[in-house]
Amino acid sequence: MNPHPLSPFSAPRRLACLLVLTGAGTGVLSPVLAQVPAAAGASRVTAQELVRERSRKQPVTIAVRPAAAGYVTGEGEYSPGTLVNVTARASRDFLFTRWEGAPVGRSSSPDTSVYVGTTPVRLVAVFSPRRVKVSARVEPAGTGSVLGDGFLPVGERPVLTALPGPGYAVDKWEGPVVPTGNNPAVVRLDGPLAAPVAVTVRFRPVVQDYCLDVSVGPDQTGATTGGKVEGGGMYALGSMATVRATPAPGYIFGGWGGTAVNMGKLARGEPGGRTHAAFENPSKSETRVTISGQMSVKALFIAQRTWIQADIVPENSGRVTGDTGVRPVLKPSTLRAEPAPGYVFDRWEGPVPPASVRNPVLSLTPGSSGAAISLTARFKPAR
Repeated sequence: MNPHPLSPFSAPRRLACLLVLTGAGTGVLSPVLAQVPAAAGASRVTAQELVRERSRKQPVTIAVRPAAAGYVTGEGEYSPGTLVNVTARASRDFLFTRWEGAPVGRSSSPDTSVYVGTTPVRLVAVFSPRRVKVSARVEPAGTGSVLGDGFLPVGERPVLTALPGPGYAVDKWEGPVVPTGNNPAVVRLDGPLAAPVAVTVRFRPVVQDYCLDVSVGPDQTGATTGGKVEGGGMYALGSMATVRATPAPGYIFGGWGGTAVNMGKLARGEPGGRTHAAFENPSKSETRVTISGQMSVKALFIAQRTWIQADIVPENSGRVTGDTGVRPVLKPSTLRAEPAPGYVFDRWEGPVPPASVRNPVLSLTPGSSGAAISLTARFKPAR
């Protein structure tokens, strides 16, 4: 570190401070400066000058940010080693935030202290705008929402935007607001924010009809013949439409699915332009769905299945081919009993029509209950 310019140890001279007796027999010690040989032209510096330099008062300056956000005390000139009390007081629309610059006792406190050394002290008192609440109420409740309310800085003129729910439009605003243009949904406070403000936006129903299209969704095989759907037509936005699904024989109802398209929201790029259809109970075959745009709903049907199993008696005396395993209900299944060499078909045992017991080619139709069917094909030795 370079020494102070007035330090006795600074180049180009070497000085030593000596205490000598001065005054005739007074015995008073007085500091004088003895010069050690130095470069030509070097000036003489007395110890008194060095002491004065070290005790020179230093300025304490305090800035306010933002300007006019408050006032401060504590500025002035102080001797080195002084602990100076400084204060910051906010104006009506601001709050004190912190101190910046030279180190202080507590940077977050408006009342603190700063140490004065041998150099100037510079501080900044930082303030932030005070915030007050802007409350926006929606009437009737649940018909929409508002953007832009909340705790906002004093002095601003916030913009509020009304967002109508499905089937509603902005009717009017109530409170200290003015329009910003031709859009009735967007307003601004009529003056700078100085105290808490409460406004109300009222929505009104919009009568608009949308198409509800109903259809049968594909089953697990891709077929769309599992039943019929009723309830399609034109409905007002926001209303509830009743839809009904009736399974065809051999099918059961599997649930509802579908989408709602709001072309207005799609065109404006707003959320909710394409959504899932909202059913009261999507697991019931008869339920209601909310009309929120152009609607397309599908009833899903599931084809019922059963299990057909055929055993061979005696073992290895033949085989059964045809429609065994998983089979649809209410549809004919054909089985063939084929004897092994040295055997002939004898009869079927199980839920077989009496007329088909002795016929090696068996045709049966599983019932709608879906209960498993267990058969036995009996063979006997050929004679």
